[in-house]
Amino acid sequence: MLHIRELLIVSIILGLFCATSPAEELPEAGGQNLRGFTLDIVPFNREAADSGAETGSTQTQEIIQVPAPNQVVKPATNSKPAVASKPTAAPKTAPKAKVNKYGMPSLYVKVSKVVYERVPQTPDHRRRSLASRGAMNSTTVARRKMVDVDLTPIICRQAERYNLDPWLVKAIIKTESNFYPYAGSYAGAGGLMQLMPATASSLGCKDRFDPESNIAAGCRYLRQMLNMFDNDYRLAIAAYNAGPGNVRSYGGVPPFRETQNYVNKITRLWKEGKAQAAKQLKQLAAEQAK
Repeated sequence: MLHIRELLIVSIILGLFCATSPAEELPEAGGQNLRGFTLDIVPFNREAADSGAETGSTQTQEIIQVPAPNQVVKPATNSKPAVASKPTAAPKTAPKAKVNKYGMPSLYVKVSKVVYERVPQTPDHRRRSLASRGAMNSTTVARRKMVDVDLTPIICRQAERYNLDPWLVKAIIKTESNFYPYAGSYAGAGGLMQLMPATASSLGCKDRFDPESNIAAGCRYLRQMLNMFDNDYRLAIAAYNAGPGNVRSYGGVPPFRETQNYVNKITRLWKEGKAQAAKQLKQLAAEQAK
């Protein structure tokens, strides 16, 4: 009984002591100030924690950097810096066809030419020591290539040489081969001005399919026909097609339909070319006057 009474007295004294002592401030939800610290109470989600542990996923947190007092913060942007566009060049205009003093524009054709080139030569076993010291052996090789050849200077040059009208020569080339250097006929004529082998050989033409040689021989033959028929162009053109013997025997243009059409076509092309030349030269003179 004594021990019980003593215990009761001690409990009463402790109760009085707790009642008189000041109560400590307890933290509340939402974060209250407790002895200078901030405490955020976040509810614990056990289901989310268990699902994250099973899948092995981790939750990422966004880190916000606080700028210094004197630091200037630039807004973040995903766009790339603008690059100054280059000025677009003006479209190139097609070059105008060159016109010579006869009013004849350039006329290009494809011709096979022999071109000589120097190519390196592979050293054999006897020259291996020489090649190892840096010496390079080379040799000259002849190759055929298709090159562009302007017929206009050739026509004008050969026409002046034999005192002919370049537009007449061009009309004959147009009628004979249509400006194809490798044209051939069933009778054996070939080249731009369709020369027979015997005629070309007598005129000094070694290669009938070379534009320079063919036009030179054709102009020379046309001049011979003009001299033979006293500069009568119709008879000279007819003789170029049917031969001077037929023109002499018939006393004029032979009554062959092919020869008559040939003479009429060349005469028409010749006049049209001359008219075109006069028009182009007039326009050129007007442009130069400006």
